[in-house]
Parts: sequence; structure tokens; C-alpha cells
Amino acid sequence: MIAQVRDAPLQKLVFGVGISTDEGRTWALHGAVEAPNWALENMIIEREDGTLLMYSRGGGGVMWQCISEDRGFTWGPVTSTEVPNPGSRFFLRRLASGQWLLLNNPDPEARTGLTAHLSADEGRTWGPGLFLDEREQVSYPDAAQAADGTIYAV
Repeated sequence: MIAQVRDAPLQKLVFGVGISTDEGRTWALHGAVEAPNWALENMIIEREDGTLLMYSRGGGGVMWQCISEDRGFTWGPVTSTEVPNPGSRFFLRRLASGQWLLLNNPDPEARTGLTAHLSADEGRTWGPGLFLDEREQVSYPDAAQAADGTIYAV
């Protein structure tokens, strides 16, 4: 899943997370990280050490990432990953097994070939994947895991 990163200029964006300290009555935006100039949705997952990893779709044919060490109040620098992505939405979550699931379009230039990948090392590496859908323009994936372990992807 290694991709060559094309030029993707960075600019200051209000890009991060909303945090509530009063059970959702009020929210405050935390972030304002440097991100690709057309960064869009992000997904955040907590590592076992308590740090948060944020993946973002953006330019350059790959996903982008940054890390928070203080529960999302501040974020480190945004860096490109080796996970190819054409700028389409993806899905990321921890499964009951502890493995991470990533649903993604792995072509750096086209929304095609929706694939499910597993990581046993909290996103540091991703397995070869299970091909889910060959059609073009298939994106905006989501998934849920049933109590019996079955994973449903839409």
C-alpha cells in the first residue's frame, strides 16, 4: 500500500475535533492544524497508549495523519502516510479483536476498488486487504461489527 506523494501544498485550516467537557451541552473546536489545501473529513482513533491518531483525506494521492497526546486539545504536525487515497472518504475503527479496520479506495487517483484492510499494530502497517467493490465512484464507506463478530460494510 505504498504510494508516491504528489505535491500537496499545506495551509492553515481550522481542522480538528469538537470536545465537550459537560456531557455534550457545549462544544469547543480544537485543532487548527496544518493540512493539505483541500483536506476534508477526518476520522480519529485512540491508540492503546492513550494518544489519538487522526487520519484525513486530502491531496497528494495519500491520506494524511496527525497525533494528539492530550486527548485532542492540541495536535502535532500533519504528515503524509503511505496509505494511498484519491481524496475520497474512508472509514476507520477498532474491532472487538483489537485490530483496526480501514475501508478505503486504494487507488491514488480514482474512487475505485473499495477495499478493507486490517492492522494488528494500530495503523503502523496495513495488511493486503479484502477487495469489496470494483465499481467506479464507490466511496463514503461505513461499517459496524455485530456481537457475533460479523463485520457489515456499506
